[in-house]
Amino acid sequence: MTTLLVLGNINQFTFANSIVVANAKAEEMFKQALTNIFVVHSRDSYAKLKSNEDWVNHIEANKVSRELFVDKIVEITEEASTKNFVDYIEFILKGIPNGSNLIVDLTNGTSLQKNRIGSISRGSE
Repeated sequence: MTTLLVLGNINQFTFANSIVVANAKAEEMFKQALTNIFVVHSRDSYAKLKSNEDWVNHIEANKVSRELFVDKIVEITEEASTKNFVDYIEFILKGIPNGSNLIVDLTNGTSLQKNRIGSISRGSE
């Protein structure tokens, strides 16, 4: 089992390509394709990707099924929402069986989201 955790993106092409690349990396590193894809969206990224789903054709043409996706909207813009993000990550991690593989791609998303996530990781050291 290989799980991907990825931030949403308002650019459908950037988003789709990050998933396709992660799937190829999973096959290269773990000899298996992705089995779960958890996407943490902002309201904007969710709305943009829902309004035009051409990206789905691209990922499916590259052997990644839309059925693997679990979407969650979490605005990572303030302290309370940061706690929701951390709680959701903990929920995901607790649900991954021992011996499973995890790929984390936090390069998508806004600069503000990335800065908040950086603060979270520094705060846990």
